[in-house]
Amino acid sequence: MNKLKKLSAVVTAILMLSFTGCNKSADSSSVSEADSSSSQSITADTVANSSEAEPNSTTDTNSEYFDADDLDTSFDNPDAEIVLSGSNADIKGNGADFADRKISITSGGTYVFSGTLDDGQIYVSTKEKVHIVLNGVNISCSDSSPVFIEDSDNAVITVCGENSLTDSANYVYETADENEPDAVIYSKDDLSVNGSGTLNLTANYNEGLAIKNDLRISGITLNVTSVGNSVKGKDSLAVMDAVITADSQSDGLKSSNAEETDKGYIAIESGEFNITAAQDAVQAETDLIVNGGTFNIKTGSGAGNTSSENAVSDNQMFGGRGGMMAEGNANQTEDSEKGLKAGRSLIINDGNITADCADDTIHSNETAEINGGTLNLSSGDDGIHAGSQLDINSGEITILKSYEGIESTVININDGTIHLTASDDGFNASEGSSDTDTAAQFGGGMGGGFGDVSENCILNINGGYIYVDAGGDGLDSNGVMNINGGTTLVDGPVNDGNGALDSGTEINVNGGILIAAGSSGMAETPSDTSTQYSVAVSFEQSQEAGSLVSLQDENGNSIITYSPSKTYSSVIISTPEIKQDGTYSVYYGGSCSGTETDGLYSSGNYSGGTLLETVTASSVVTQAGTGTLGTMGGGMGGRKDFMQDGSQDFQGEMPEDMTPPDGNENGMTPPDGFGNGMTPPDGFGHGGMTPPDMGSDQSSL
Repeated sequence: MNKLKKLSAVVTAILMLSFTGCNKSADSSSVSEADSSSSQSITADTVANSSEAEPNSTTDTNSEYFDADDLDTSFDNPDAEIVLSGSNADIKGNGADFADRKISITSGGTYVFSGTLDDGQIYVSTKEKVHIVLNGVNISCSDSSPVFIEDSDNAVITVCGENSLTDSANYVYETADENEPDAVIYSKDDLSVNGSGTLNLTANYNEGLAIKNDLRISGITLNVTSVGNSVKGKDSLAVMDAVITADSQSDGLKSSNAEETDKGYIAIESGEFNITAAQDAVQAETDLIVNGGTFNIKTGSGAGNTSSENAVSDNQMFGGRGGMMAEGNANQTEDSEKGLKAGRSLIINDGNITADCADDTIHSNETAEINGGTLNLSSGDDGIHAGSQLDINSGEITILKSYEGIESTVININDGTIHLTASDDGFNASEGSSDTDTAAQFGGGMGGGFGDVSENCILNINGGYIYVDAGGDGLDSNGVMNINGGTTLVDGPVNDGNGALDSGTEINVNGGILIAAGSSGMAETPSDTSTQYSVAVSFEQSQEAGSLVSLQDENGNSIITYSPSKTYSSVIISTPEIKQDGTYSVYYGGSCSGTETDGLYSSGNYSGGTLLETVTASSVVTQAGTGTLGTMGGGMGGRKDFMQDGSQDFQGEMPEDMTPPDGNENGMTPPDGFGNGMTPPDGFGHGGMTPPDMGSDQSSL
């Protein structure tokens, strides 16, 4: 099959006119003279004016993954009609034989099946094209696949009416080293499954529908219950306009060829997918392309009780992934229980995706790109993860639950609307590091790495609308962070072991609106390399959740009025309205009559607040308030040098509420808000404790 061939509009229309498909009765073995005459008189005019396409037809498509053979549902003049009856098969026509419970098809042609076969198999072995029509069948097999296509050129199965196929938990092979077939429907060659009927597969041995080459599914309703993978096209799998419900004890939809670079992909054009899988819901060995469709996905035990409030506990000193005493994400799974997963690249162009996964909901080992669609994601680990680069160009993305919301080495947010909740970091630009390497670097005792500063790690926010609710760092990059446009709102951590903003080198704010609220112990402000001005607000005492903070110009006009959703003691505000040498007043408390969205007020009047301080924006970052902030962009004080060479000399300013532990002049104790009585474990390297920014530096695959 030419999988990259695009169908022309004329050819498509002619096919639509000529298909009688599943509307044809199995009793009709020939075309009437009237039908024949009609089919012979097709002209350009009749093609242009025709409205006789079969209901639910899948021929009207420009998909590059489907050709005419894939979509051929017609079965006029079948070569044989086979009526199944218990343990017998009545064959009318040529090309098929019945013996020893097996209907063997050894010649090319069209074969229409109906009825019930209590224990038997449809077997195909021919070098010619075979078209099988399942027109209301019920077939079980006690020792092999109910349908086994060992050899065929462009095999097609058309599904009409209600059909059910079932295998047993035990297969019998002629020799001990054989393992094929192993699925309810199994083909060694390309297979297309189409039609407008329903196909129910119960796989007690292994897989439901498994093809060693290319698999194309269109139009049908497919229900699979399987102890192995539900649907697998080894070389490739493409689906269009189908309704697939899969309940799998392994993967849901899968393509597994890792040896050939142009194989192992899955392409979803459209349809409805209801997938419950013990492991991955949709897993492509190379590329996964989603152009549309509605997805309802659950993997493993689901996302669980992930919350942005539980990032730090007595057993996770300084919070974050790894922590000092234990693995950061205690719920991380050993098995791959991801939603949409690609080994090389993942592209989402459109679609409506709802996923509840024990592991990552959207995952690519290398690159991922989101160009549209509506995503509602709940994850026990990462909401969206790409190993090397993630680009979000459009779409409505809501991450309801996650350990880390969005993670990759390079993250580019160009447009779209993103709401995310994470128990650890909201955004994490990180290369990741192994527990072994990190423990060795620090003399043992570490559960995971932190602060692996790398110039490869970049978080670019160029546009779009972003709201982050994070228990760890809100926006975190182990390298540079660039905010160039859009609107970014961050409700960051309530503990002093993380910050609303966290970078390995620098935070450049060059455009857009940025509001980042959270604790102050590890709070970072934008770097002086920024081109847009910022006001960094700090409070001696934490402010209650919902308490307003308002920045006003010298004329009393509100520039920003914001209501953080959690307790906070620092707020970073950057907007193009803050000008060099301008005078600005910061108020807190009070009320606003405007419209609130994600804590940010638009229009309306602010009143009743208390003046914190009036300042002049004489530098890129102007501090207001009486509290203490952690540092200017680039991490906490000398953290970068400490991380790279293991030295104990911190050059930056240490927050006032941090004191060195007994006998450790250059060390640091955790600030208020961590568990009682926590001390560094015996043998912790380099003579002191590491700074408390460990929220997000390991990448979880």
